[in-house]
Amino acid sequence: MTIDTNSQIKTRREYVQLLLSNFGSGQIDEAKLISELTEEFDKLYGIIGSLDSELSQLKDRYNFLINLVISMPEVQNNPLLTAKIQEFYPENSHP
Repeated sequence: MTIDTNSQIKTRREYVQLLLSNFGSGQIDEAKLISELTEEFDKLYGIIGSLDSELSQLKDRYNFLINLVISMPEVQNNPLLTAKIQEFYPENSHP
């Protein structure tokens, strides 16, 4: 999670807490609260979608890197490394 994403989530949480506090003290009505919360949920869904995309990209890059390392002759020709890879990635289970 990036610093910017952490900041966005913290800001969203603080704003929702302020909305709830304002509603509890009668400063905003129910319609305004629902409208603002709906908008905040939409923003959070956007953040979650972005994180999901970033996580998928990271997984793809990790899989590429693992496959690259596994296919290196230095690894293929080293029985200790081959054994270690097979321990962590049994036959046909590596990415």
